[in-house]
Amino acid sequence: MGQIVFKLSEVMRRHGIRQRQLAAIAKVRPAAINALYHGNRERVNVAHLVAILDGLYTLTGHTYTVADLLEYTPAEATET
Repeated sequence: MGQIVFKLSEVMRRHGIRQRQLAAIAKVRPAAINALYHGNRERVNVAHLVAILDGLYTLTGHTYTVADLLEYTPAEATET
């Protein structure tokens, strides 16, 4: 089975953004931000992704995409 890697922590570190700061701007529960930050999520709420991307834009002025936050690795690549 392939794998999804969450990269929210990389983006936040790059800009010095704290989890609570993003949660407040994005209007997403801090626990949801924390789970995505640490990659502890089996399901991703699309509305949360949109809110997080909007929040990142507000905080950084940079337009991020879903591909900046999630990375897919096919099964063959994870098995070698």
